[in-house]
Amino acid sequence: AENDGLNCQLIGESFKIQTGVPLYFGVRIQSVSDATQSDFFIGLAITDTDILGGVTDAIGFKKVDGSTALSFIVTKNSSTTTASSLATLAAATDYIFEFHWDGGLLEVFVDGTSVSMPALTNLPDDEEMRVSVHFLTGETAAKTLYIDWIRCFQFGRI
Repeated sequence: AENDGLNCQLIGESFKIQTGVPLYFGVRIQSVSDATQSDFFIGLAITDTDILGGVTDAIGFKKVDGSTALSFIVTKNSSTTTASSLATLAAATDYIFEFHWDGGLLEVFVDGTSVSMPALTNLPDDEEMRVSVHFLTGETAAKTLYIDWIRCFQFGRI
């Protein structure tokens, strides 16, 4: 059915955006079966049962139903800054999405190319977060998202 899907979060809120503390997040998507009729969020979020429905604190990649445009969101206390149209996704295509927080600047990459340095206005720096994936179908038909790997590293956390 429309909006059937999966919401997965790594056990434990283990990552926190902090000044002076670098963090790397990366994911390799092998393919999405339908680049238009599907929704997903992949990144870091606080513990939540419906990330795509509106999470209070998150940072990561988002694609909404009815569009093939990849966005990057930075959400703090339910206020979101969005970097839109970072890439146009296609079905059955592999991608690598990454972001790097160097402790003061945030940079977003698609397939190894820098595509954005989002505003830090809503940087979620007051909450610990989990590695999170939320995927939903966009119509009454089976849809799939294949992920090869997800990596998240944080160095020198205070």
